[in-house]
Amino acid sequence: GVNVKAAYINVKSVYTGGNLFVGMMSTPIFENAEEIWGYRSVEKTIADFRNVASSADLGVQLRGNVDEAKRIQYNFLFGNGTGQGPETNRYKRAYGCVPLRPIDDLLIEPYADIEWGPGGDERVTYKGLVGFDTRHFTIGGEVVDRIIHAPGLARAEPFGISVYGRR
Repeated sequence: GVNVKAAYINVKSVYTGGNLFVGMMSTPIFENAEEIWGYRSVEKTIADFRNVASSADLGVQLRGNVDEAKRIQYNFLFGNGTGQGPETNRYKRAYGCVPLRPIDDLLIEPYADIEWGPGGDERVTYKGLVGFDTRHFTIGGEVVDRIIHAPGLARAEPFGISVYGRR
């Protein structure tokens, strides 16, 4: 069979600093973590290792930067929540992150998403990423917290911390 990882239309400069994407595209949860970590072949990020989200989704994405120096960026995606699989229900997933770069080598990224399900079921994921990446070394860490609300069931809250470094 055919597996499409990315196929989208990009409308550039919908407004100053903002681009609109429609189609199958990467989700914001892994993008910056994998970029700063740099060794995807060695180890997955904690969110990827625990299958918290798919690496791609079908939907509408708005991404860009708030300032010209690109110190404050944003990435918001409203998708079907099924990853590369076919649409199986009417419930959707909203993703959002705001990567901050107060100085050139430092990345601070708050992230959150919510996935709605049948009967009031919902999953909310929070993630924080801090990374310091220079020519000589990289250090960083991630915290992932997923809250699963299912009416009539005990509340589940998978949680994880990952710290990494490379030279």
